[in-house]
Amino acid sequence: MKRKVTCIVCPRGCRAIVELIDGEIKEISGLKCNKGDDYIKQEVTHPVRLLFTTIPIEGAKNIDVLPVRTSQPIPKDLLDKSLDELAKIKVNAPVKIGDVIIKDFMGTGIDVIASRSANSE
Repeated sequence: MKRKVTCIVCPRGCRAIVELIDGEIKEISGLKCNKGDDYIKQEVTHPVRLLFTTIPIEGAKNIDVLPVRTSQPIPKDLLDKSLDELAKIKVNAPVKIGDVIIKDFMGTGIDVIASRSANSE
């Protein structure tokens, strides 16, 4: 099986072709530099993404939602479920940028942190 993946490591945006046999990478072609090799391997075997969203905040000056993000990328296949879980969360002001909102989010070992400070009213 062959899979096309666009490399995002450098501005070239090489279109790599990954040959997979029984779920294992046999060959990667189409890269014009060696910078994207690790990215392509990860994207094919275990894709991850940073998650950015907002959650409701009570008692804050001038904002009704607090921007949050994961401290590290999480598995891509957890994104939808993660958003569902975060939709259930509400925080109270004050919050400082970088505060941990949820520790070990969904058992990933990765925290959800505040992307903005919010003072209380």
